[in-house]
Amino acid sequence: MQVQYNQESSSFFITVSDSSRGGITQDSSPTINVFNIFTFIITGPGGATIGQQTAGVPFNIQIVAYSAFNVTATGFNNVTVKLGSNTNYSDSEYCIEPTTSATFVNGICNMSVTLYRARTTAVDGSGANIKVKFGNIERESNNFDVVSGPATSVLVLVDGMTHKPGLKHVGIPGYKGYEGSPKVVEAGQGFSLKVYYVDDNYNRVYSYPSPSYCKLTSTDAAATVNGISMASSNVYVTITAGAFETATGMILRTVPANGFQTITAEPGGSLPNNTSPPIYIRHTTVDHFGVLVPSSSQTAGVPFNITILALDAYQNVCDDRNGGIPFNETVNLAASTGANTMYPGQYTLSKGQVVASVQLFKAPETTARITATYSSISGTSNNIVTIPNEYKRLLIYQPVGMNRINGVFTGTSPVNFPMVEGAPFFPTGAVVNDSTHSPTGYDFIVYACDAYGNIVENLPDLAGHTVTVWSNDAYGVPVTPTTVNWVTGQQTVKLIFHTAKDGMYVAGSTTYGGVASYQTVTFTTLPGDPYGLQTLVPGLYVERGSGRLNGLIWNNGITGTASTQISGGYFPITVQACDIYGNPVISPTNYIRVYSNGPSPSVPRGGAEFFGYLGDYAPGCLTLTAQMIVGSSQYVNIFADDLNPGNLQRTLETVCIPNIWVVVGATLEYQLIVNGVPYGTGTNSTTAICYPDTFALTLNVIDSVSGYPVYGANNLFQFTPVLASNINIVANGNLAVSNGNVSNGRFTMNDQSYTRAERIRIKVSDPTSVLADRYSCIIDFGANSLNAILTLTASPQNIRSGTVSNIIATVVDVGGNPVPNADVFFEFLPSVSTGTGDFIGVTTFTARTDSSGIAIAPFTGGYLNGICRIQGTYYGSPIQVTQTTVNVSLVDPSTGISNYPNPFRAGVENTNISFLLNEAVDVNMKIYDLFGGLVYEKTYTKEEIETIIQNLGNMVTLQWDGKNNRGKVVGNGGYICYITAGAEKYTRKIAVRK
Repeated sequence: MQVQYNQESSSFFITVSDSSRGGITQDSSPTINVFNIFTFIITGPGGATIGQQTAGVPFNIQIVAYSAFNVTATGFNNVTVKLGSNTNYSDSEYCIEPTTSATFVNGICNMSVTLYRARTTAVDGSGANIKVKFGNIERESNNFDVVSGPATSVLVLVDGMTHKPGLKHVGIPGYKGYEGSPKVVEAGQGFSLKVYYVDDNYNRVYSYPSPSYCKLTSTDAAATVNGISMASSNVYVTITAGAFETATGMILRTVPANGFQTITAEPGGSLPNNTSPPIYIRHTTVDHFGVLVPSSSQTAGVPFNITILALDAYQNVCDDRNGGIPFNETVNLAASTGANTMYPGQYTLSKGQVVASVQLFKAPETTARITATYSSISGTSNNIVTIPNEYKRLLIYQPVGMNRINGVFTGTSPVNFPMVEGAPFFPTGAVVNDSTHSPTGYDFIVYACDAYGNIVENLPDLAGHTVTVWSNDAYGVPVTPTTVNWVTGQQTVKLIFHTAKDGMYVAGSTTYGGVASYQTVTFTTLPGDPYGLQTLVPGLYVERGSGRLNGLIWNNGITGTASTQISGGYFPITVQACDIYGNPVISPTNYIRVYSNGPSPSVPRGGAEFFGYLGDYAPGCLTLTAQMIVGSSQYVNIFADDLNPGNLQRTLETVCIPNIWVVVGATLEYQLIVNGVPYGTGTNSTTAICYPDTFALTLNVIDSVSGYPVYGANNLFQFTPVLASNINIVANGNLAVSNGNVSNGRFTMNDQSYTRAERIRIKVSDPTSVLADRYSCIIDFGANSLNAILTLTASPQNIRSGTVSNIIATVVDVGGNPVPNADVFFEFLPSVSTGTGDFIGVTTFTARTDSSGIAIAPFTGGYLNGICRIQGTYYGSPIQVTQTTVNVSLVDPSTGISNYPNPFRAGVENTNISFLLNEAVDVNMKIYDLFGGLVYEKTYTKEEIETIIQNLGNMVTLQWDGKNNRGKVVGNGGYICYITAGAEKYTRKIAVRK
C-alpha cells in the first residue's frame, strides 16, 4: 500500500488493527523519519567543480543536502542516497562505484567514487556526470571528462559484437569488454572488423601514439583483410587514434571441421594478443563438385567407392552447418570412357555429399575420369586406372564393318555388354573366297575378353587351351583349332567362305573353363566371279556353296531329283550363271544354247534348240517353257552351252545335268513321308511328341515306275489318323492339318501336330477317288511332358493323428495324355498350416509318375488339430505348382463324434468334442444330465464354424469347461452331449470326475 503523510512532524509510525472482529492483535511499524529536502548539490571537495578524471581511478566528491534555497539540511543525518552516472548502461550495468553514498552528517557527505567508463565531450558530445537520487529528488553534478587509462591490451570486434567498456567490476560472467557474439558469416562475404587499443576497463585508448601498427592473423589460411592475404602471417594494419576499423574488408573463406575461425590481433611490445570469439562460417552458393576417387587401380566391373562433394568456390562442402542451405540434389555421373561405361548414372547427395558405389567397365585405362553434373555445375575426378577383369568371354572380330566397344552396356543397367557394334563386312558384304577374292581367306581376330569385352592380356593359362572357330557355311573350309596368344590376348584366324547368302555368321568356343562362346551378328556373303552355267528343271535346286572341281570335271551345285514329266506336258527350264561354288551370279551378256537329247523337244520360238542371251528375260537368268513328247517312257537330258564368249563353258559332273523321266500314260500314287521316314515295307516307324510340339510331313504324287514326284500333278488330299494296330479304326486324336492340295506333285509342312499319345499311321485319301489310299510309317506319339498340367488331391482328406493320407499328383499334358516317368516334388508348408505332419520323417518328398501319370506321396498327420497344406511342383514349361490340404484331428474322423479327455475334471480342464463337417452350418450343442435336465447349451453360427474349418479343418472341435449355463461347475457323473449340425445329429456320453 502507499501512504501519503501531510503533517508537520519529524517522524511517524503506522498502526494496523482489526476493526471488524476484534480478535486480532494490533501491530505498529518502526518509526519513520521524515526529511524535508529541497535539493542536492554534487561538487568536488569544498564545493569545487569536478574536473577531468581517469577511468578506474578513484576521486573525491562532496554532496550537500539543502532544505531550502541556500539552507543546508543540517538535520539530514545518518542517511545515504543512491549514486548513479550517465556512464551507466542500466541499473544493473553500472559504471560507478559505490552506488550508494556514504552517510550524511549535518546534511553533508564527503566520499570517494570511481567511474570505470571513459566519457569525454570530444568523443561522446558530452562528458560524464554523477547523479544523486533520494526519494523523488534526482540531481546531477557538472559534466566532466573521464578519460581512458593507459593501454593494457587490444580488443578484436567483428559483426555481432558491440564494444561495451567499464563493466569489469560488475561481475558479468565471461565479460571481456563487449556484448553479443560474432554473427555467422558466409564464406567469401565481407564483414566489419575493429581492433581497439583499450585500458584495463576496456575503454578505447585514443591517445596511443599514432600511427602505430598491429599484426593480424587468422586460423583461416585463406582469410584476407582489405584485399591482403593473411596467409603470410605478416599482415600489419595501421592503428589510428587507437583503432583499426574496416566496414566490409574482413573476409573468411574456409569452413573447417569445427565450423569456425578466429582472428587474432598482435600489438607487440608489452601488450598481450587478443583473439576474437569463434566466428562461425557457412558455405556460400554451390560452385562445383569434388569427385574423390581411390588412387589404387580398379578392376573392370568391380564396385568401388567414390565421394561426391558439392563445394562452393572456396572448397567448402555445401552442408547445413551454421545455417547453410544443404545441397540435397541428384547429380548425373558420366565417365570419360564414354556413355554406358559406368554405373550407376546418378546419385543423390545429402547435406552436400555422398559416398557412392560405382562400377567402371572399360579397361585398360590410365586416364579414366568421372564427372558429376547438375544443371550448369560440374566437377571431375582425378585419373582412375582400370584393369580388365578375369577371362570370361570370347570375341570374334572382323576389322571391316565391326567396331570394338569394350566396356559399353546397352539399356539402362549393366546387363548386356555387346563388345562390338556393326557386323562383319558391313555394309557391302564379303565375296566368297574364289581365286580372285582373298583365296586364302578373310582375317578374323579372336580376343580373350572379360565379361565386359576388355582384352585380357598376360594370362599364361591361355597357352594351354585351344579355340575352335567355325561359320555356318556348310561348305566353307574348316578352321584348324588354335590357341590365343597369352601375352596379347588375341589370335588371327582365316575364314574361307564358299556359300553366298544372307545370315552368315562366325562363332567360336574354347576349352578354357567357364568362358562363354561367341557368335557374330549375321552378315552377307556375295557370289564370286561367274564361272559356269546351271540348268534347273522342276525337282532340282541349287545347293549354294557346294560347287567344286574334281580335276577338270566341275560340280556346279545342282542337286535333287528331277520331277517326272508327262509326255506332252509343259515345264520350266531355267539357265543361270554361277560362281565356282555354285552361287548364282549375274552374267547377262553370255550367248547360250539350250537343247536336249530327247526325240521331240519343243521350247519357245518353235525350235528344237534355243539360242539367246542370259539377260534376255531376267538379268543373269533365262527361264524357258519346255515340252517333251516321247513315244515311250524314257529319260531325257537337258544341256546348256556358253557359245560366246565361252567363259562359262565347263565340263559338268553327270549328276549336274538334268535327267528327266518322261512318261507316257503314267500311273500316279501318293507317297507320304513323316520326319523324313517313308512307308517303306510297312515296318518303318518314327517318334513324335504330342501337341503343341510339331513334326514334319511331306506328301508327294509320284509315278509308280520312277517313284519321283510328277510335275504338273495337282491333287486334293484328305488326312485321317488311324490306329497303327488296326488301320481300319480311326485314332483318338486330331491332326492340326487334315486336308489340302498337292501342287506340281509336292506338299510339304513342318508344323503338323497330333493331340493323343498313341501309335498311329496317317492315311491319305483322294477326295475325288482318282488316287488310291496310302499310309504313313508308324508314328509313336508320346505325351508332351513340358506342356503339362498338375493336379493334387489328398486321399483321405480327413485323417486321425498318426495315420496316413496319400497325396496324389496327376500329371497330364494339354491333350489330357498321362505323363509317365515325371518327377513331382511334394512339400509340407508349415508356415501356412495350422496342423503338423511329415513325409516319412521329412517335410519334402519326390515321387515319379507311373504310366497313368500318377505319383503318390504318403503324408502322416501330426498330433495337433489343424489343416496341413501340401504343395506339389512339376518342372514343366511353364512350371506347375498347386496345393491341397489334409485335415488332421486327434480323434478318428470315422467315429462320428468323440471327446477327450473323457472323463475330464470339470472346472479344471476342458473336454474337446470333435465331429466331422464337410461344410459350414449352424451348430447347436446341448449337455444334459442323466435325468434329462438341460445343463448347458451353446449355439455356433455358420460364420463361426466356417472360421473353425478354415483354421483347423473339417474335423470341428468344440469345448465344454464342465460348467452349467449359470457358470457353476457341475458334479461328478455322466452327461449326454447332443450336437445338431444342419441335418446331421451326433450323441456322445461324457463323464465328469473331479
